Amino acid sequence: MLGETIPEKGNHLGYIGEKTKSALSWLDIFAGHFGDKMPAEERIHLPMCLTREEVYAQMLEETSKKNVLSQSHFYKVWSTERPNITIPKVR
Repeated sequence: MLGETIPEKGNHLGYIGEKTKSALSWLDIFAGHFGDKMPAEERIHLPMCLTREEVYAQMLEETSKKNVLSQSHFYKVWSTERPNITIPKVR
């Protein structure tokens, strides 16, 4: 509703919290630094030697650990908000 404030706890549909924004921003910077942009697609490939667990651990190391998403929420946000950032499978 117009003029309605968003409560500190709980989300309205489509609202992105500060922790989520922070994690997405970090992931974008990380992908821009370490990823390879595919020339014919909007896809960014992170190095195949990485795992999602290592990416999450790196985020924890680089940010204040008390204000970050849980590991499972980070994976969910990554897959829904940044599906173009992937780690290719080793063949």
